[in-house]
Amino acid sequence: MNLIENYRTFDDLGSYDRDNNPLGLTVEQLAPKGASWSYKGVSHKFESSLGLIATPLKDGSGIAFVIALYNKK
Repeated sequence: MNLIENYRTFDDLGSYDRDNNPLGLTVEQLAPKGASWSYKGVSHKFESSLGLIATPLKDGSGIAFVIALYNKK
């Protein structure tokens, strides 16, 4: 069976303390900017400077993306 492997999300905040959020960043600013994974031994990466939510499907066959979730335009 071919499944998504090595899935992770990433952002550009480095070691910023998201739990305490000392700078009071918005949810939009805290949102991941990309996701990476491998499928059938091939690495993949998707990025959006507008932020995204990425969730692997329950059966491991793919990933659902919501992009620019806070962009009102």
